[in-house]
Amino acid sequence: YFAGPPLLVLLKTFSIYIENMGVFSVAFGTALGIGVKAYSNCLRKVALRREPWEYLVLGGLGMYAGSKYPAWQEDMVKKINVLHAERGLPPLDSVGQISITDPARRKGEVDRSGVANHAVDMLHHPD
Repeated sequence: YFAGPPLLVLLKTFSIYIENMGVFSVAFGTALGIGVKAYSNCLRKVALRREPWEYLVLGGLGMYAGSKYPAWQEDMVKKINVLHAERGLPPLDSVGQISITDPARRKGEVDRSGVANHAVDMLHHPD
C-alpha cells in the first residue's frame, strides 16, 4: 500500500474532519508552496529573501494544487465507485470509507455491504 506524498496524506487526513475544505486547501497549498521555498533556501544556507519571485511562483502553484485537490478527491471517489460497481462491492462514501455524518457507522454498528463481516467477527470472537 502506497500512501502517496505527504501533502496528499495530510490533506486526506484533514478532509475527514472538514467537509467543505475549499478555503482550507487553498491556504494549506499556498503555505506549503511558500514553506518549500523557505526550506530550500535554509538548506542551501542562503538568505531567505533571495529570489523572492520564486515564493510567488511556488505559492501560486501550491494555491492551484490546493484549489484543485477537492475536485481530484471527488473524481477519485467516483472512479473507485465505478470499479466497485463492476466488482459488486459497496460504494465509498468518502476517501477511506469513513463517514463523519453517520453515528451508527462510526460506532461500527452498521455494515453497509449488506453481508455479515465475518472476518471482523472472527477477530473479536475467536471461539
